Amino acid sequence: LVEKFGLDLSIVSMLGGHSYPRTHRGKERFPGFTITYALMEALEKIQDDSAGDLARIVTKAEAKRLLTDPVTGAVNGIEYIKDGVLH
Repeated sequence: LVEKFGLDLSIVSMLGGHSYPRTHRGKERFPGFTITYALMEALEKIQDDSAGDLARIVTKAEAKRLLTDPVTGAVNGIEYIKDGVLH
C-alpha cells in the first residue's frame, strides 16, 4: 500500500485491546479511511482510463451472483439488479 498507492503508514500505534503496537497509520487519524479512500481513487482511475471496460462502479444496486471464468474459476464480473433491471 505504501509503494503502490503512496500512503503514509509510517506510524505504528497500540490501540485498545492490543498488547503491542500493531496498527499502521500515517499522520491522519483514521487509517481505515485513508486506505479505503486510496483504493477507491485507484478504482475510479481504472474506470476512467478504460472507459468502464476494465472496471465499472455501480451504486445503489443489489449484487446477485459472481460471474466466474469456467476454466480457472477466477471471478470476472458480477450479476446485479439496479432499478429493477438485471445486469
